[in-house]
Amino acid sequence: MLGYLTQGTPPDNNLLKLKIEELLLNISSQPGNQALKQYFFTRKSRMVDIEEVMESQFTNHLSINDFARLTARSLSSFRRDFMCIYKTTPGRWLLKRRLGHARLLLETTTWAIGEVADQCGFRNQSHFIKAFKSTYKVPPGNFRKSTFRVFER
Repeated sequence: MLGYLTQGTPPDNNLLKLKIEELLLNISSQPGNQALKQYFFTRKSRMVDIEEVMESQFTNHLSINDFARLTARSLSSFRRDFMCIYKTTPGRWLLKRRLGHARLLLETTTWAIGEVADQCGFRNQSHFIKAFKSTYKVPPGNFRKSTFRVFER
């Protein structure tokens, strides 16, 4: 490995990646390094499934830091793993998921707008109304009125 790093021209990034993986494999396969192997195994097994946590907790008033803690990850690891799974940021996903749930509640319940906002994880009604209007181009109250008119016909 040292030979690749000391040559005149920098080595290809793909080659470096392979060499580092080879080095880690060699280190972890040595009998004296069982503690290291066990550490990585237990660390991986302690991590909680992001999708499971997000789907079960998105209606709660939780921050991105809270979601990271619930999945046993640092904030940066959570953001990175989340992006790999959902191809978007946690904040954008939460907003979209909460608004989708709010739309369903507006269509299927007679709850007050504030109650819908609270049940979907929004901290305040005005933020919910602004986000809903920005996404659906109509305030939640008007959306509900138009939805109920369709059912009345």
